[in-house]
Order: sequence, then C-alpha cells, then structure tokens
Amino acid sequence: MMRTLSGLIARHRRPILIVAAALVAATLLARVLGADPDTLTPWLFLPFLAADLLYLLILAAPSTRHHPDAFEVDGAGFHTPRSGNITLAGVAHLCLLGALALYPSGTSPMGIPLVWAPAIGVAALALYPRALWHGVRLTITPDGLRNDKYAGTVTIPWQSITEINPTDSTGLRLRLSLTSLDQITVTGWTTSRRTLEFDGAGLPFVAATIRHYLANPADRLHIGTPEEHRRLHPAPPA
Repeated sequence: MMRTLSGLIARHRRPILIVAAALVAATLLARVLGADPDTLTPWLFLPFLAADLLYLLILAAPSTRHHPDAFEVDGAGFHTPRSGNITLAGVAHLCLLGALALYPSGTSPMGIPLVWAPAIGVAALALYPRALWHGVRLTITPDGLRNDKYAGTVTIPWQSITEINPTDSTGLRLRLSLTSLDQITVTGWTTSRRTLEFDGAGLPFVAATIRHYLANPADRLHIGTPEEHRRLHPAPPA
C-alpha cells in the first residue's frame, strides 16, 4: 500500500507542489494585507505535519524499504521508479519556509533571531529543485545512462563507462569508473558525474543490468521493450 501511495505522489508531484506553493503564497499575501500571523500559521503547519508523517510512514514501510528487481518500461528505456518522498519533503520545506516568513522579526524558542531563516530556507530549497519537478531516477537507454539527480541531470554514453564499483555503493547510489569525460553531458549541476543516484529498484539488480549491457553491446538495441524487461526480470544475466 505504501509503495502504491509513494508512486501515486511521485506521479502527481507537480500539481501537489503547485498547490503547496499557492497555499504558501496566499498565506503570505494575507499576512501582507494585515491578517494575524497566529491565525495563518495553522494553514501551513497542518500540511507540514501531514507531509512529515507521510514521509516517515513511507520510509518505514516494509514494501518501500525492500526495492523490487524491476524497472518501469515505456519503449524508450528502463526507468527506476520515482519515490514520493522527495515531493513530501518539498511540501514540508515550502510550508516551513512560509511559516518562518510570517514572523520576520521573531525569535526561536531558544531566543535565536529568525531574520535569516527564510533566506537559509530558500538557499536549501535551491539544492534540489530539479528533483522536486522531475524526480530522482536512473534511465537505461540504448545510448547509455541518464541520471536525474537532485539539482541536475547527467547523461553518460555506454562508451564512457569502463567499470562499476560495488564497493563504493550504498543503498541508493552506485559509483562508475568513467573515461572520455568530454562525451558526458550535465544539465543543471551535480557534485559528481561518477555517482548514480536512484530509488525504487534494487541496487544489485540495477548493477547487474548495467554490467550485462556493458558486456553485451548487441543487446542494447532491445532496451526499453517489454520482452527485454521480461528477460531481465527477476534476475539479469551475469
């Protein structure tokens, strides 16, 4: 159930974010027009709390902690499923940012001035705008790999990949050894072109799939077809 909910949130991430941004904008406009900030705060606190609770529920659910050995197939490539947690984090972030902006001259419970808090919140939001709008996922195509990261997209042709380093991998990342770096393109920005970031599919399954296509270039022509995906699932050829 939680996996289905996460996928549903990811598919509708843009309308959800637009509604959250509109709510924050309307609340701030009401504040500018003279509304009491104490009256406006619950309108931002409730969606903030709901987003946080859903985030934790999805994160802790067994169905989302164990990633399946399968991709999404659309004819153009194999995609790791997107997670709804990025969208929920964005909603919570926007609501918190709006709530802080309601009290520009206030202080935290510890007496720390909040005057810089909105600016810090906007700067933090700039770390993952691409993930909010496009999601985080890895796409395997006949031409190579395309990784939509938190703030940018990296496109890596097959001829630039020399090796996969599983010892440098975590539960959500996979590190590559690359050559011909001039053939790798980056849209936006990223801290590393060598690290693949994704969610929604098992890391050993993804790594084995990439290894297979590195060792069998002729099979790359079939990437994106349901028949090829059925051949890979549940275990790609070693």
